[in-house]
Amino acid sequence: MRNNMPPTTPPYRTLLLLLLALLAFASAFVATRAAVAVIHPSALACGRYLTASLVFAAMALAKAPTRPIGREWIRLAVCGALGIGLYNIGFNQGIHEVPAGTTSLIMNGVIPLGTALGAIALLREKIGWRWWLAMAGAVAGLLAIALGRDGRLGGSGIPWLLVASACGVVLNLGQKPLLPRMGALSVTSWIIWFGTLPLLPWAPQLVSDLRAHPAALVQVLYLGVVPGALAYLLWAIAMRRFSAAHTGMTLFTLPAQVVFFAWLFLGELPAPSALAGGALIILSVAWAAWPRGQQSPVPKAPIDTPTKSIAP
Repeated sequence: MRNNMPPTTPPYRTLLLLLLALLAFASAFVATRAAVAVIHPSALACGRYLTASLVFAAMALAKAPTRPIGREWIRLAVCGALGIGLYNIGFNQGIHEVPAGTTSLIMNGVIPLGTALGAIALLREKIGWRWWLAMAGAVAGLLAIALGRDGRLGGSGIPWLLVASACGVVLNLGQKPLLPRMGALSVTSWIIWFGTLPLLPWAPQLVSDLRAHPAALVQVLYLGVVPGALAYLLWAIAMRRFSAAHTGMTLFTLPAQVVFFAWLFLGELPAPSALAGGALIILSVAWAAWPRGQQSPVPKAPIDTPTKSIAP
């Protein structure tokens, strides 16, 4: 069993791949925020993952993906339908109404916490008191973000972002056990293909929107190739080779990157209450997850459980 555990100190080349994945995920928040101004959110998700599916189909011509066996088919289908399909519908609907930086503050605080709760409920793991305090801090941070814009819960697309976050947790918990046997490329390919299927009903809307705004095709292709295909593949490689806890910690850099890119390209800055709430979420989770000696905030299971969230 020890031979299947990922190394705690990754090689620098894999670390570089992880950093590239994070940059690509961060750019997706900004590119999506710009694209949904002219393309229907669900149609944009359809275009993004049709493009990503074609990229992985081209890769499959050179190297056929490993064929799933038994219940792996069900796991991959669920990961794809929820972690790609429904995730991107919720993400695109939410970011249509919420600034990119605020969206990142919410999702990159909620998904690591949701993964921890999922590990408790599904994998029967136990977490320490630090995680319970972190969850309380995260709830307080979410309230600050939700109430800060219009003084009412449920406004500004936040429910859609919470749905997307839940789907990100499903993808995170579901794909990790498949990586040792199938490999990163095969797992990512099947998940993207399964995830594209529930988005196909929005293909006519995509065609109509692109006819009206042909320049948006560049954004659709970028979202499909870079954060849609490349970033998911690089992240899967990192999850296979890295300690999952240390991989998840790197997501705490995403909100800062997204806030910077959103300010640089869109002229957006989150409201002070959103910045404060997001900082509370991130600091709470980082404090709980940071390794202390030989202790781990989420005890190791027979299969190393990820603490990460899939960016858009």
